Formats: sequence, structure tokens, C-alpha cells
Amino acid sequence: MTGGTGPDATRDQGPPSGSPPSEWTRAVAHTGQQAVQALEQAAWQGRPVLLVSASDAAGYLGSGYFLAMIRRARHQVPGAVSIAVLDCGANPGYALAALDSGVQAVRLVAPSPVMAAVAAIARRRRALVFAVDWTCLTDPVMDRSQNN
Repeated sequence: MTGGTGPDATRDQGPPSGSPPSEWTRAVAHTGQQAVQALEQAAWQGRPVLLVSASDAAGYLGSGYFLAMIRRARHQVPGAVSIAVLDCGANPGYALAALDSGVQAVRLVAPSPVMAAVAAIARRRRALVFAVDWTCLTDPVMDRSQNN
């Protein structure tokens, strides 16, 4: 599901809805090396991974840098199955810009009408919108902020 070339190379097959799939491991990666480590672990475990950016990363990292970081990590670990999620915080403008640039999934916290509008746009782009606070989920999360 990962790898490949061309404009859709970063768009993996994802879950059918915008809720986090329970069988997927979540890994928070702050750097490209951490993304590689998360993908290596996921490939070794034979489990798909939601590769989640740091909180509000769309505002300071930007979607272009995030996409480049994910592409590079996926190139280094082509056997890993992943969905990359850019955290847009409470800014729907960041989410729309990320979707326009080809990000395959975003996390957004916004009022219901705004979420519905962003989700409709995401569906047209075959992308996902998550409204989940990752920190409140009970399944294991690999937060790579402590590792280089």
C-alpha cells in the first residue's frame, strides 16, 4: 500500500471511515528519522500504522514539509503500510491547505458544521479527517518525541 511513484504515491488505502481503526498502531513522529523508526517497527510487527504528526504541526511544520518527510520515510521502509495524519489543531484553513497539497489524512478540532464541510472536501480527495484527541485513547501509542 505504500511506495510507488507519481502524484498518488503518498495516498495509501485507508480505513473506510474517519474513525481511528483499532487494528492500526499509532505513532507520533516529530522528525523524519522518527517516522522511519515507526515504519520499521510497524513493518517488523506486520501491523499497519497511523503515522501522526506532532500536535498542531500543520501550523509550524507545514503540509509540504510533512509530505516530504513522509515520502522520504516511506521510501526508506517500502514494506510498511501506513496512513500519514497531519494534525491541524483547530484551524480548518490548515486542514484545507493540507488536503489541497495531497496530505492523505488530517486531524481537526472544529464545530460540527465546519467538520462536515472539511470532511466532504476530504472525501472528494479520497482523504480522511479525524476529530479524535489521540491522547485520550487507551490503545498503545508510540510517541517518538523522546527518540531520535
